[in-house]
Amino acid sequence: MRQDQQGRGLGTALMIDAMRRGLAIADRMGDAAIVRDVLTGAQAVRRWAFTTQLGFRPLGDPNNPNRAFLPVADARATLG
Repeated sequence: MRQDQQGRGLGTALMIDAMRRGLAIADRMGDAAIVRDVLTGAQAVRRWAFTTQLGFRPLGDPNNPNRAFLPVADARATLG
């Protein structure tokens, strides 16, 4: 996201939309979690903070340490 757009809630709105779509898929497919790959680079710490604020946790994938997950039950509770 462009720096002049930060702090306006756009990233949060996009993630909420993605979580809702993930829940709709989970209802049809029986998924247990929503998975997110956190980009690396200069803003990696900020991106991880944003991700964890939404309830995501590190997946612990040794092949992709930037992968996080959110259990479907937690996503439902967050979105109410």
